[in-house]
Amino acid sequence: MADNREVRIKIRGLKKSFTDKKHNTLQVLDGLSLDVYKNEFLVILGPGQCGKTVLLNLILGLDTPDEGTIEFSGGTPAKGEIGMVFQRYALFPWKTVIQNVEACPKFHGVDKARRREEAQALIKLVGLAGFENAYPAALSGGMKQRVGIARAYATNADIMLMDEPFGALDAQTRYQMQDEILKIWQSKMTTVVFVTNNIEEAVTLGDRIVLLGNKPSVVVNEFVPHMERPRNNLSSEFLEFRNVIADKMDLALT
Repeated sequence: MADNREVRIKIRGLKKSFTDKKHNTLQVLDGLSLDVYKNEFLVILGPGQCGKTVLLNLILGLDTPDEGTIEFSGGTPAKGEIGMVFQRYALFPWKTVIQNVEACPKFHGVDKARRREEAQALIKLVGLAGFENAYPAALSGGMKQRVGIARAYATNADIMLMDEPFGALDAQTRYQMQDEILKIWQSKMTTVVFVTNNIEEAVTLGDRIVLLGNKPSVVVNEFVPHMERPRNNLSSEFLEFRNVIADKMDLALT
């Protein structure tokens, strides 16, 4: 049956290689093709160093493919019109929470009253009301990542890329942040491409899960968790689905 959803990002035949210090060529992506649908929460799952971050950088425009194309419905977004949340917090340590969140709108010339109002709304949305004037050094890891998420959404982008944003957090904080990011996504209904190497996280978050194999990477499988949110990671349905992906992932790595 044909999928009638709007394709927001159309990726076809991406190839990307790099040359190391010894002048050896490392092929990272080898003809990767993928559709990303409008407003979906897509999870890219794969082992470490398989090219997931490279794929995000290509979508973001930080790098160019050796071969292949990336097309966006409505035309290629201008610089700053795609939001990015990194694994490392990447906050300005000399700026307060609210100054970090409104940094991008300020750079693009949004007037102070408007950007301050929008920044305060986002800070409240990520659960940091009352910390507007705190500096990053005074925040926990989870709080810093909340600031990073709010800052990314302050671009008003309708495409959000997330590169293992919770990988450095402890387990309890990671679970909390997974809940929070779903609440924000459901509030904003952006198109999210979320990278992880954690199967449980993928099943918790994804509308759709795309599995990449070892590099040179291509899409080796796709999964759709037909489970209502919030998903109980101790339920038999969740565990069975997780095990199906784990088995396919083992095959993909051999």
